[in-house]
Amino acid sequence: MIYIIYPDRFLGAAVLPTPYVDEAIKELERCVKELGFKYWHTHSNYKNEHLYEEKYLPLLAKAEELGCAFYVHPQASDDKDMKDMGYVYSSPGLGFGLDAMKTSLRIILNGIFDKFPKLRMILGHLGEYFPFILDRVDNRFEWIRDDEVKMKHPVSYYFKNKNIVVTTSGNMSKLAFECTRKALGIDSIIFGSDYPYESLSDMMKYMDSLELTEKEKEMVFHLNAEKYILGK
Repeated sequence: MIYIIYPDRFLGAAVLPTPYVDEAIKELERCVKELGFKYWHTHSNYKNEHLYEEKYLPLLAKAEELGCAFYVHPQASDDKDMKDMGYVYSSPGLGFGLDAMKTSLRIILNGIFDKFPKLRMILGHLGEYFPFILDRVDNRFEWIRDDEVKMKHPVSYYFKNKNIVVTTSGNMSKLAFECTRKALGIDSIIFGSDYPYESLSDMMKYMDSLELTEKEKEMVFHLNAEKYILGK
């Protein structure tokens, strides 16, 4: 039995058997229509498969139909060179961010947001590495055209169009926050603590140190989530 004690304050996130697409679609419908969940949580890789592959298009189509955002959580990189340097290097030290960014960028480049323009993706850690390199990514893909790239707009468009929003989870750098705010806008940032892997009290101290206005706090702590996840 699942209880949501404060339904006006906490949102349920579905966890799906994603590689089994037909079953994942059924479970997503059940979670949204019967349990009232508002988004679903997935990993950046499933060993030898990734969400950007054609196999997963029906699941993403169903997510758009249901108005259900999806959160791409990093998974340990399956790259051999990464693994050769040990767990920290291949996972939380560097590999997590690289793998989540690789998957999310491929989702963009494969034109998935053009196929499903109302689809919403959430990235943690203040957008992985996107805020820092977004202008360069736009520039390179404009300057050098690859036939494999199917997106209709610059990469930054999908952030500005709010197909992609980010959370603060697992990143307590003031410089990273300022970079993200300037690159994506305060209306693209949602509070997240990455609990239990990070301390919630430490994250709250970090948020207090940012000296946000009351309006900005409201946006980060609840208004942005209500708008882009709940559709209010």
